[in-house]
Amino acid sequence: EQREQTRNHVLELLARGAPLASILEAIIRGLEQQNENLFCSIQILNSEGKRLFIGAAPRLPDFFVDALNGSEVGVGQGSCGTAAFTGQRVIVDDIRAHPSWANYQAVSAKAALLSSWSEPIRSVTGKVLGTIAIYHRHVHTPDEQEIKIVGQAANLAEIALGRRYADHSLKEKEGLLSDILENVSAYIYMKDMHGRYLFANRMLRERFDAPMEEI
Repeated sequence: EQREQTRNHVLELLARGAPLASILEAIIRGLEQQNENLFCSIQILNSEGKRLFIGAAPRLPDFFVDALNGSEVGVGQGSCGTAAFTGQRVIVDDIRAHPSWANYQAVSAKAALLSSWSEPIRSVTGKVLGTIAIYHRHVHTPDEQEIKIVGQAANLAEIALGRRYADHSLKEKEGLLSDILENVSAYIYMKDMHGRYLFANRMLRERFDAPMEEI
């Protein structure tokens, strides 16, 4: 029931066009409400695919979040860095004894976090968009039910992040089209049913010797 409530809430936020940060935080809080022993985060892979940035981590200590924010992607770069690089789930049942956490031993000890596992967030085409990380304050290996629950959360995160990348791609294409229309040697315009100009490119504005607002 709790999972269904979280799912419906996240889908409602998506339908309303809520900010990405609000949607990701709702996903994480939904996970943490199901188990008070969980400390969770979502990290977003940057456009170059080289670094991970925190998208939501409401219960993790600020100093721990700061240490991981902007972390490199690669094998041995913590659970999330490795998962983002390989595209595979990474389970570390004891951070203190795992080489992938060598660079973050001090900060994880300060945060009293002893286990970590990371689930990659993939687009429908298989591209890694980010990761969901789950931390415990004791040595822990997730069971099949836990993995299923986090997998469902990753699916919701994929919808949110996928929309973000789609919006970004659309803006890039709109910008390219605008550049083309502004620089071609032709009069290009668009009017509504009443003959009012909705768009006039540079050539037409120069002919009218007026800005778009006056046209």
